[in-house]
Amino acid sequence: MAKKESRLQPGLWPDKPISVDSEKRLDRLGVELGSRYYRHLRNTPPTEEIRAKKLELRDRIGLPIARGKDPHVNDRFYIFLVKRICTFDTFGIFMEYDRVLDRVPPELDLKIKQVGGLVNELLNKGLNRPQRFEKFNQFVKDYQQGWNILNNEAKR
Repeated sequence: MAKKESRLQPGLWPDKPISVDSEKRLDRLGVELGSRYYRHLRNTPPTEEIRAKKLELRDRIGLPIARGKDPHVNDRFYIFLVKRICTFDTFGIFMEYDRVLDRVPPELDLKIKQVGGLVNELLNKGLNRPQRFEKFNQFVKDYQQGWNILNNEAKR
């Protein structure tokens, strides 16, 4: 059998060995960039501004952070609402609101008022838990139809 030849062009300069410190720095950089959490970006002015806007919008729609003697501290439904509305941004208002520079557009203001009305109704009307979930799910369907938003499950 004939010896198999390499089809790659030989290097123009000899390869230099990589030092251990360079490898560690490269690994650390890869971990930072591939990480879900950007610790090095935590306290930059843009992230602080976004965090402040999110808190402002949470207060505006009636879902402030529950602390101390707030009646919603360990309320499971309140936690559900915060996760769905704020964390998962089911209605898309948080993503739009943090990009507003000076005045809130009328369309976004209407969306915020609708979601705020829902939160007020769910938390203050004296509904039991199944009725709250039913009302929330019906509002999500109506909201998505009214604003022509694709369902999150359909996107996947």
